[in-house]
Amino acid sequence: MAERAIAAGETCYNPAMPTVWLKQSRRRRIVAAPYPGEWFDYLDRNVRHVELLDEDDRRRLFEFTRILLAEPTWAGGAGLELTDEMRVTVAGQASVLLLGVTDYSFCYDGVRRIVLHADLRSLAADPSGAARSDERVIVLPWEEALHGCRDRTDGTNIVVYSFARRLASLAAASGDTYWLNGLQEEFEAAGGDDGAATLLDRSGLADGTEFFAVATEFFFERTLELRRAHRELYELLGRFYSLSPDDWFDDGEDEEEEPFVVVTEAGDMDVGEPGDEDYVGGLNLLEEGRVEEAVAALESALRAAPDDSEVCRDLGGALLWLERHDEAERTFDRAIALDVDDPLTHFLRARLMTDLGRFDEALDDLRHCEHGEHVAYCRGQARAGLGHYRRAIGEFSAVIRMNPDRADAYRERASAYAALGKIRKSQEDREAAAELEPDGVSHDTPSPKWWQ
Repeated sequence: MAERAIAAGETCYNPAMPTVWLKQSRRRRIVAAPYPGEWFDYLDRNVRHVELLDEDDRRRLFEFTRILLAEPTWAGGAGLELTDEMRVTVAGQASVLLLGVTDYSFCYDGVRRIVLHADLRSLAADPSGAARSDERVIVLPWEEALHGCRDRTDGTNIVVYSFARRLASLAAASGDTYWLNGLQEEFEAAGGDDGAATLLDRSGLADGTEFFAVATEFFFERTLELRRAHRELYELLGRFYSLSPDDWFDDGEDEEEEPFVVVTEAGDMDVGEPGDEDYVGGLNLLEEGRVEEAVAALESALRAAPDDSEVCRDLGGALLWLERHDEAERTFDRAIALDVDDPLTHFLRARLMTDLGRFDEALDDLRHCEHGEHVAYCRGQARAGLGHYRRAIGEFSAVIRMNPDRADAYRERASAYAALGKIRKSQEDREAAAELEPDGVSHDTPSPKWWQ
């Protein structure tokens, strides 16, 4: 799928911090947790795309289903009582769009809440309809969602449509001009210049985002027809999703249906690790900004699994956010004793050492980290703290080359230039930072999960 569009999802967190390392670690934990066996039955019965997938794709679909069930909050609208079948069905269908994602770096990041209503009438009558305009919330009518999931050939699937709109928003936010320009050309061409009817007619569609969502329905549901009628659009969508769903078909005929089965290694995904529930719960609390409660949950998880270096590391990160520095240092030291090679633990402890003015120790920790934007920024702060301003300028310049939108890097480099008496260069950097943040408000303030 559009890794370049996915990157926009990271803006839900602080762009000045590494967002992938811990996220993938947390999602591996979610995937490995216990699951009810009937979930396979729900997917096999309700998500009809499953019967087209090979073993590897089925496993990947189930893994993304697990993540999507765990991360957003699920709720029933207008008094609807949610069941596991409802949640698993919707999450499973949405996960079909992610089958081209090669790791756990993205799973509809930024979607905070999924609300199901009984049907369209209930949805239309709900006075809280304002939530439907919030891109962090996806609202669906269950009756229509189930019908669309069970019929994968009619070109209408409200789950696919709704989640595709979210992906289109992320792609637009990423400024992916290649994809956006291609989509706009296809949107304008739909229906033909002479008004002749085609498979996809843009009449009645509000904009390119809505057109993309409808085209995605055809891409996954009327695949071969779309490929024949709109080959360029089909190939554009294929590049976006990193998928060729026509491979699921044999000359237009469905493959023989097989039951949904995931083959696992012995012990794989059958049992969870001690403290998993508290660990994932603690990370979710961090997502909501409830840091004190998150610390309590992570401490409980660590008591259940005292040798789990990841739990220890993430507890240290939460303590660092609360500026409980002594506790954070002890926790990071314990995490490193458990796993001396974990680069994220060393990075977090380097951030702590920088905050405490222990710059040599920060540089020692950063030697365990791969070079990148965030490591270079932290190293630049440490070098500036030691008075090594020329080397600090080199680090901040590297950050700016990797991410020209880092206003904080311009400010830090401006301070280093000023310390060397290079006033003109310092002023240029301050002006560059001001252009990036014209409101004068720093956008670099981290969230409680700033290390994700």
